Amino acid sequence: MYKLIIIDDEPIIRQGLRKIIDWKSFDIEICGEADNGLDGLQLCKDINPDVVIVDIRMPGMDGLRLIEEARLHGLQSDFIILSGYSEFSYAQKATEYGVRCYLLKPIEQTELLTRMNDLREIWKKRTKEQAQLQSSTQLIVQHKLQQLLRRESVSDGNEEEQNLLSLHLELPWNTYQMILIESELQQWEPEEMTYLSEHLNRHMIKRHRGVVFPIGKYIGILCEEIDPYLELDLYLSEAQEAMDLELVVAMGPKVNHFNQIGKSYQYAYECMKKKFLSERKGSILTPLPVQDPVITIDTSAFSMGSFADHTSKAIVAGNQELLLDILTDAESAMLQLGWYEKQIKASYISMYVELIKLLTDIDERMKAHMPTLNEIVKAIDNQKTMQALRALVEKELLGIYEHWVKEKRNNNFNSILDYISTHYCSEINLEMLAKLFHYNSSYLGKLFKSQTGESFNTYLDRIRMDKAKQLLIDDYRVYEVAEMVGYANVDYFHLKFKKAIGESPTMYREKWKTKT
Repeated sequence: MYKLIIIDDEPIIRQGLRKIIDWKSFDIEICGEADNGLDGLQLCKDINPDVVIVDIRMPGMDGLRLIEEARLHGLQSDFIILSGYSEFSYAQKATEYGVRCYLLKPIEQTELLTRMNDLREIWKKRTKEQAQLQSSTQLIVQHKLQQLLRRESVSDGNEEEQNLLSLHLELPWNTYQMILIESELQQWEPEEMTYLSEHLNRHMIKRHRGVVFPIGKYIGILCEEIDPYLELDLYLSEAQEAMDLELVVAMGPKVNHFNQIGKSYQYAYECMKKKFLSERKGSILTPLPVQDPVITIDTSAFSMGSFADHTSKAIVAGNQELLLDILTDAESAMLQLGWYEKQIKASYISMYVELIKLLTDIDERMKAHMPTLNEIVKAIDNQKTMQALRALVEKELLGIYEHWVKEKRNNNFNSILDYISTHYCSEINLEMLAKLFHYNSSYLGKLFKSQTGESFNTYLDRIRMDKAKQLLIDDYRVYEVAEMVGYANVDYFHLKFKKAIGESPTMYREKWKTKT
């Protein structure tokens, strides 16, 4: 609503002006009246109206003097002068004070309506020009700030732009700090960026010196002083609820000079890049990203396939401590390799796919007790931080482990046989099995003899030979078969096979070829 003040020493004139037209139809509210020039001037200072209807002749101070004093105090109100016919030429002197409207007494309704329509058009044009000027000013300020954040000199550009930047930001400040805001799980829609920028300007910048502007895919805030965990988080919570968005915030350190804001921005930018590896308090990233782990892992031997293989071995062996150690080592390896969010999440999904295959190869019933791949992919994708992802993966693996242990608790020796039938191709010995399954190695050797009627080595060789025969029938070469069933030395495999089967691997394969 526009604000109107009526100043006239005649009560009947004031009453007539209130009722002569429907002021609300012009979006105008009568905010005050005065019956003399002195009180009228004070009212103008207090209210700063958009339009003032003022009489020429009044006690205390006449209308022209009132307008002159109002201009001296910086008031930009539009004045409509009321005058008698004999005073009209005198009233025209007010043109030097920017007065465009005069009304002769007695006031004609049609004349007042015409004048108000003229004023309304002037106000519309002025509002549009002010909006264009403000928009132009904001674009210049944003451009200069983006230049500075790209480490270009703040002195680049013409002097007029520099003065505009200083004036707009009310430079200098005591300190300067860059803040970056990003949408958590999806890209900004243009209207979302606009809404949040306006929301922050409206609620935050009014109370703190600062400016909100777009910078790449982020909303940037350059501010002097703000409490991030009280004020900023509150403003963002309101916006998140209104837009149904999740936001994440990175804060650069405070700097003491305007030319150093690039350093504050760069720090915030690096934090945002590593947001998945950082801790959070509400929407706000902690000042420093989580550091790389102290544990050093041989990353050259690390792969998601080996991760899945070691994980399945720990589950089959019923060794929870080893399972958690493997998970910690995998996490450390991924961080040492410099992996970021997408690569880490994809790797955990890959590990889970391989783990399902390894465990169901041993016991098909396990598939019914494991979350589906779609469930795991969705759950992993929704995790915002490395800590949350680690907790999720640990929970899922422990769930699988608990079910496996529950199923195999009453038949632990069968778990050892299951393990051998799955991992015969790798290096296996009695001592390793004893440690993995929490046995004394001497006792486990005796247990093997009593349960299978064979020593551990004889049992393992038989399993390997049975698999080797099938591979030879499938026409694999001898050196390939040796490696596939766990013998690093092909000559040693040759001797073992001939002793167990009664003929060489080559002869066995050729014999089966002939039969076929």
